[in-house]
Amino acid sequence: MMIIFWGIIGYVIYLALKGNDTSGRQTVFQTGLSGLGYNDSKYNAEATLKNRYAKGDIDEDTYLRMLRNLRG
Repeated sequence: MMIIFWGIIGYVIYLALKGNDTSGRQTVFQTGLSGLGYNDSKYNAEATLKNRYAKGDIDEDTYLRMLRNLRG
């Protein structure tokens, strides 16, 4: 019974790390945030804006204005 349990655990880990399922679609590990339902372009734009603000490239007013524009 214990061998079956560890066999199943090993198989699940193998499938998670393998990269592609049997249908050839990408797994969540390969698609990143888009695999979790995030819109990549919006997320990347907000992340870039956040990084620019954190580095001091833009001030708070500019950051908030640009964030409002991105979110529509």
